[in-house]
Amino acid sequence: MDYTLAEFTETSEGNTNLINKNDFSVVLIDDDKNVEQWLASLKGADGQPGKSAYQSYLDTTSDNPKLTEAQWIESFSTGGEGTGIPGKSAYKSYLDTTSDNPKLSEADWVASLHGQDG
Repeated sequence: MDYTLAEFTETSEGNTNLINKNDFSVVLIDDDKNVEQWLASLKGADGQPGKSAYQSYLDTTSDNPKLTEAQWIESFSTGGEGTGIPGKSAYKSYLDTTSDNPKLSEADWVASLHGQDG
């Protein structure tokens, strides 16, 4: 998280600098360090770049053959003609998991989704 100097107040007593932000205080026993220098000292070196999501897919998938990057991106598509991987309908999931006996027709199942007005 980056902070601006306006978010801090600084007071000095002798060689002690007290930096305050809300209820958080830092005491600096150093005549030569002010708020701006202290804030700059908190930032470390940039880390190494991480893997792309596609590279993580390649490293962890059990797909054989592995999808090309274009195929992998296309696999996230949720609609449109000829795109995406069709999934089960909610009604098909109901049929596969229900203990209803007899199972509801699709029309009855859809009607059952509407609760009482209230």
